[in-house]
Amino acid sequence: MICQTDAMAQYRMSLADLDILTWDTARNPYGYSGRPMRLYKEQDVQCKALVRYGGPERLLAYLRKLHKTHLKRKVNNKKPFQHPAEYPIVSDTIATTGVSFSSTTAATYDKHVGRSAKLQEIKDKLAPWHPGGWDLPKRSDREYAMYRALDTLASSYPLRPAVPFPSPPSVDVLCEVLKAAPELPKHWGESVEGLDYVYGNYDTEDSYEWSPEYLCRLYDALRTVKIAHGTDGLASVRWEVYDCSCQRMDDGPHYDWRVAELRWHDEASRWLKKGYLSRDISTYCGSSSQGPESSAA
Repeated sequence: MICQTDAMAQYRMSLADLDILTWDTARNPYGYSGRPMRLYKEQDVQCKALVRYGGPERLLAYLRKLHKTHLKRKVNNKKPFQHPAEYPIVSDTIATTGVSFSSTTAATYDKHVGRSAKLQEIKDKLAPWHPGGWDLPKRSDREYAMYRALDTLASSYPLRPAVPFPSPPSVDVLCEVLKAAPELPKHWGESVEGLDYVYGNYDTEDSYEWSPEYLCRLYDALRTVKIAHGTDGLASVRWEVYDCSCQRMDDGPHYDWRVAELRWHDEASRWLKKGYLSRDISTYCGSSSQGPESSAA
């Protein structure tokens, strides 16, 4: 997925070009009070760009022409040239602010890390699945946010299994339930089957939650996994539930950058807590949810 701002900047698209494409909404990473982001499938954006510019060769030629103009600007221009990663704008070296980059470095350049050694060190230490925080506009804000993520948020997660859990029948059933998980509507406030709309109060905003009916199906599938494979199996498949919740409900890691907050939130992390899962399996499915015990954390 690619946000509207990046789609326009990287593929040189206009709002009119993007308006004809389908899009989803996601919570704004710059704070809960910001307008929801529009997210497009990058393949759709790329196809639209190829139609507009007349194919991949012409799009690449246009980007390289713009890049040459970008290099002729003042030496103190620190804004990196934005372009899709699939379209290499350099073949040998580039020199934007007096610093040379090899072709290998250019191909792997991360605009959110830039030339910050601190951000690169943090990124190397964070788990590759950890999202959020990298889009903050100021480098100092990104450095502080991602340091906080490394120091507090990331260290609180259990280890993600290096190898996916096998797919016996009980896990296949869980996967089917997750595939059917309701997701947030494109337009906030719409009624969606399988979701309950929860009204906030003076210190919380309105939100959506999976309905009790869907949760019954989900916890029943988790109960089956626990009975068949014990807490080891449950500890592995909980990551599947976490990923689904992040994708469908957009409740994964978010950084609230308002001056009074400056902290991370990850509502989906509850799915990674063994005690939370075991308690709610018992609540929804009764005492029949017991399975063989293990040392899984």
